[in-house]
Amino acid sequence: MAAWTWRRIRRGLRRRAGVLKRRVRGGGATAPAGGAAKPAFIETAVATGHTLDITRPVRLLIGPANMAGQGWQWARAAEHFLDGVSAESLTAARSRPGFQFRTDTVLSGPQQRGDLTWHRDRVVREVTHVLFEAGRPILRDFHAGSMSNDVDELRAAGLHLGAVFHGSEVRDPSKHRELYPVTAFDDPREDLTERLQVVVDDVQERIARFDGPRFVSTPDLLDFVPDAIWMPVVVGVDEFATDNPVLERPKPVVLHAPSNSALKGTSFIDPALQSLHDDGLIEYRRASGLPHAELVELVKDCDIVVDQAVLGLYGVFAAESMAAGRVTLAHVAPHVRARVPVELPIVEITPPTVRDVIAEIVRQRDEAIKTAHAGVEFARMYHDGRMAARALAGFLGREERP
Repeated sequence: MAAWTWRRIRRGLRRRAGVLKRRVRGGGATAPAGGAAKPAFIETAVATGHTLDITRPVRLLIGPANMAGQGWQWARAAEHFLDGVSAESLTAARSRPGFQFRTDTVLSGPQQRGDLTWHRDRVVREVTHVLFEAGRPILRDFHAGSMSNDVDELRAAGLHLGAVFHGSEVRDPSKHRELYPVTAFDDPREDLTERLQVVVDDVQERIARFDGPRFVSTPDLLDFVPDAIWMPVVVGVDEFATDNPVLERPKPVVLHAPSNSALKGTSFIDPALQSLHDDGLIEYRRASGLPHAELVELVKDCDIVVDQAVLGLYGVFAAESMAAGRVTLAHVAPHVRARVPVELPIVEITPPTVRDVIAEIVRQRDEAIKTAHAGVEFARMYHDGRMAARALAGFLGREERP
C-alpha cells in the first residue's frame, strides 16, 4: 500500500480517536470544529453584565505554565495550609518536551488543537478561583493568547481571578538596567535581551488591562509588577533534607547548574570556578539539562552552590540549595535583600568577585558553615509553602490552618 495511503489512514484514526476522547471527557457529543457556543447561562451573564453567584467549595486552578513546577507546589501549599481549599495545577504541554515537573493535569498538544469544550465546561462548573500564570489564558490558546481573552467569560460564571508571574516574562530588561547596577541586560541590542523585551512589553500590556490581584514568585519582581504581592516559591524541603556534612572535605565540591547560562552569568562564573578547580582549591561540577531528581542528588552531594551573578534575585534553585544546607552564592541586590523580613542566608557575589569569595570560603570555613545551617531554617520558614499559602489566603477568602 502506498505511503500516502497509510498516512491518510493514520490521520483518520487519530481524528476518530480524538473524537472518542472528547466524547468521554466532555460527557456527550462533540462540538463543531472551532469550538462550541458558550453554555446558555454564560452567554446570558456576559450579555447582561451580570455575574453568577458561586456557592460550591473553594477550588483553585493555577495554570497553564507550571514553570519550575511552581503551579503544582502552590496548589499543594494552598491545600495543606489553608482551611477548606482544594487546588489543581494545569500544564499546557509544549510541542518540544522540556523539563518534566509534577503537575495535576496536562493538556497535550493534540488536545489543545482539538475541541476544548469539555475543558472549558469543567472549569466554569467546578473551579471557583483561577490564577493565570505568566499572563496566559486558562481556557484556550494557552501559549499565544492572553489572559484577557478569558476574563469576561470566567467572571460571568462567577469565578474569582488573579494572576501570578514567574520571572523573565515580566522582568523588564530596560528597567532592570535602570534599577540594578549589576545586570544581565547591559546591551539592549543583544539578541536575548531584545527577545525578552518584546515578551515583557506584551505581558505588561496584559497586566495593565487586568484588574485582579497580582502575585509574583520572587521579591525582585515587585519592581516590575505594580501592586503585586510576593508569593514565595515553594520547594520540597523534606526532599532536599540531608545529613551530608558541608565544607568538611579538604577540596570542597562546587556546583553550578544554570537553567539559562546567559541569565545566570555563567560566562563570568564558569572561568572563575574552572580556575579554582585547576589550582586544586575546589572540585568544580557543572550540570545542565538534568531531570529534577538527578539535580536534587547533585545538590545534596556538593558543598557550595553558585546560582547566578547578574540578576539581583534569588529563586527556586537558591531556595533548594538552602533547603539542602549547602552554602548558597548569588547576587541579590541590596534593595531586594531588604524586602526579606529576616537576614537572607545567601553569600553575595558579583561577576568580578566570584573567585575571591569562594577562595575565602575555602580558607575560612566557619562563617560559611553557619550560613549554610541558617539556610535550612530559612527555607523551612519561607519556602515550605506556608508563606505562599498565607499570600493566597485573602484572594481565596480562607483562613490558615493552625
